[in-house]
Amino acid sequence: MGAFEFAVSQKKFDSLGLDIPPEEIFSSSFAAAAYLEQTKFKESGKKAYIIGEIGICEELDLIGVPYIGGPEDSEKQPNMGPGGKLEVDPDVGAVIVGFDRFVNYYKIQYAQLCINEENAEFIATNLDAVTHLTDAQEWAGNGSMVGAIKVRKFAVNTVSAVSPYDSCFTGMHWTRAYSGWKAKSTDD
Repeated sequence: MGAFEFAVSQKKFDSLGLDIPPEEIFSSSFAAAAYLEQTKFKESGKKAYIIGEIGICEELDLIGVPYIGGPEDSEKQPNMGPGGKLEVDPDVGAVIVGFDRFVNYYKIQYAQLCINEENAEFIATNLDAVTHLTDAQEWAGNGSMVGAIKVRKFAVNTVSAVSPYDSCFTGMHWTRAYSGWKAKSTDD
């Protein structure tokens, strides 16, 4: 797991009074990278486009998968004037959508173009409707970012990291599942 994601996860577990060994903490960014590794994405010679934060970037660095987007696109804005259009890198073979506090229209448009026009695989780290960033309220979760991207092929791969201490997933460190829009079997 990347250093950023590990620090965030460890802090969360510590605040809950849980003593979780580092080797048993797996994030959804780790699961996305593991999925790309399992499917031999690196061998395709393609790169990933990221809507997300530094944790996804760190995980892709660890497995040697090139990427664009992520935090670098946080300030970008598309040209929406007359004749304006957004050009995308034809070498993008996957779009990974993770939680992104700096999501913007540029990122959403870039992602949907990669998926719909370049046939990039659509990977969501999770479909959570809400998340708990503060103790004061629930916040829009990653599912809202995933839902903002309109896809024509109606399939999204969802990778999730689960705690081995979750009663439903005892003994499992990460899992891959498909959303309700599934267009292919989960049998591999």
